[in-house]
Amino acid sequence: MGGRIPPGQVLTSGWPVPHAGSIPTDPTSDYWSLSVPREVEWPRTYAHRDLLALPRKELECDIHCVTQWTKLGVQRKGVGF
Repeated sequence: MGGRIPPGQVLTSGWPVPHAGSIPTDPTSDYWSLSVPREVEWPRTYAHRDLLALPRKELECDIHCVTQWTKLGVQRKGVGF
């Protein structure tokens, strides 16, 4: 792990999930969307179904949270932006 964990961080094997408010129980609902605002050439809002239709990428990364936990070698899949 030499050098992969920043000073002051603690390695975790779990997933601490801090959040505010309630979490919707239906991930396919129209509740979910992503807006790309006017700072880009073509502003757009993607509904959940639009995001699912986009090509996906896979990558592995380390996550270092501001709450001082680190998780190494996380496998991620999703839309590349």
